[in-house]
Amino acid sequence: MKKITLLILLLTSLVSFSQSAIEFIDSESKTPISGIYSTIYKNEDKFENCGGSNKNGIFKITIRELDNQANYYLQYNDNVNYKPIWREINITKKDTLKIYLERSRFFYDASNELLKSNCGTYTFFGYTPREPTSLKDLPEFIQKKTTEYLKERVGKSEFEKFELIGGQIIDLKEFKKRIPRSNQKTAYYLCFSYRNINSGISNYTSKIELDEKGNIIKNIDFPIVKENSIQEKIIPLKSIIEKAIKRNFIKKRRHNSK
Repeated sequence: MKKITLLILLLTSLVSFSQSAIEFIDSESKTPISGIYSTIYKNEDKFENCGGSNKNGIFKITIRELDNQANYYLQYNDNVNYKPIWREINITKKDTLKIYLERSRFFYDASNELLKSNCGTYTFFGYTPREPTSLKDLPEFIQKKTTEYLKERVGKSEFEKFELIGGQIIDLKEFKKRIPRSNQKTAYYLCFSYRNINSGISNYTSKIELDEKGNIIKNIDFPIVKENSIQEKIIPLKSIIEKAIKRNFIKKRRHNSK
């Protein structure tokens, strides 16, 4: 009887516990990528697990209460150098899934002379929003309103240097079902990256917040650019650093542009 009980416990643990691994690989160099932070979701809107890839590009997934009736998804969009991904995965397999990350048009090697930043995300207890990987993940009217807003805000020439790299999409009806007392009005947190290598900007990120009808709740943190105005001339970061060193505001080789 004792042996049967142990066998049942063993089988139960195998059903409720699953582990597999993902290997992140640069699609061009075919080399593993360390420090890739990704998230596992259950049924698209429930956080399950997260973690970063090690020096060999490996991220081990642990699901402690495996639900065979649920779908599991992998999401990655934390590094502007690579295109974000959202894909369904089969975590019952015990092999290593290889994910080849494509370099984004913003890919650039690290340099202290280039300004870099990343958007954060908000945590909503009891609800996990979907994160867009491109404008195509948004309703068409939101795509249109966002594009029109950006062109008006930053100018048509600078607009081409912006790209949606992440954010959060809130289903307000579902959100309020789970958190009835919430007065949440923002339905779209959209993180855009701006690049201007000649001005020393590898990627500058900022968010636009919109309600469910596409009205702007929070503007992007970027100057309002008008044609033939001083805002069109961005002073290169390298020049700013050199001037700061000459005036003893910072010490050479000890600055940090992040």
